[in-house]
Amino acid sequence: MIEAADRCRHIALALQITVDGVVADGDAASVAERARGLSGRSGLAPGTGLWFVFPAADIHGFWMQGMRFPIDLIWVSPELKVSGAISLQPCADKSCPVHYPPSRVAYVLEVNAGEFTGKPGDRVAWRCSPGGLN
Repeated sequence: MIEAADRCRHIALALQITVDGVVADGDAASVAERARGLSGRSGLAPGTGLWFVFPAADIHGFWMQGMRFPIDLIWVSPELKVSGAISLQPCADKSCPVHYPPSRVAYVLEVNAGEFTGKPGDRVAWRCSPGGLN
């Protein structure tokens, strides 16, 4: 799945992620981007997100160090189903808590806080589509 997500980037196609019928434009995170996430960015355009594809399903932790805006973090199983979600606020402390999924995940979607309206068990799909990202 990593190669397919990266293919969107290499052929200049947008990545669309659909969760329970709601579509968001996204960007597939490279290895370096997975480490940085959305830290340091001033925000996301409405209806967009960052799609993380991990090399293996695991209990991947996320924190809000360096974040400037709140997000909804959606954990997605290897079977492409929502396994959980959490709304997170920026962390100003040097000892920001790490947030873990309820089970092993292969994907994570980060979107603006309040934009995720799904629930655990919802199907997730992604595809390359023509057009640029917002």
